[in-house]
Amino acid sequence: MKKIIYILFFIASAITTRAQNLQFNQVLTYYNTGVQTSPVSVGFVPTGKVWKIEHVAGHRAQSYPLNFSIGQVNTNSYNMNLSMNPVNAYPHGPIWLKAGDEIRVWDGSQNYPVYYFFSIIEFNLVP
Repeated sequence: MKKIIYILFFIASAITTRAQNLQFNQVLTYYNTGVQTSPVSVGFVPTGKVWKIEHVAGHRAQSYPLNFSIGQVNTNSYNMNLSMNPVNAYPHGPIWLKAGDEIRVWDGSQNYPVYYFFSIIEFNLVP
């Protein structure tokens, strides 16, 4: 029994120690309406920061789903077979980004401007 308690205590300590490496900094909201260029750089994660994307939303005119890249991942909702349901074309749950990662939005044009919204929590990396 003592061995189990010791193991649980060790795991809890490791998790707590890991969590202390991030310090809340600010909430960021990036949005734009009617963007007619492609790609659009929404933003870069600054040095010494980590972003946690809480929510992603957007579409092109005529209700087409929006393509975007988050960090090193490119999404293409058409290849995901979700073009008829734009709500499902976006990742669900939090997305973590490291310093230097970029968020880009694609597909804006004169005929099909894009509309997007990102809700992000920014953390400082604490040594």
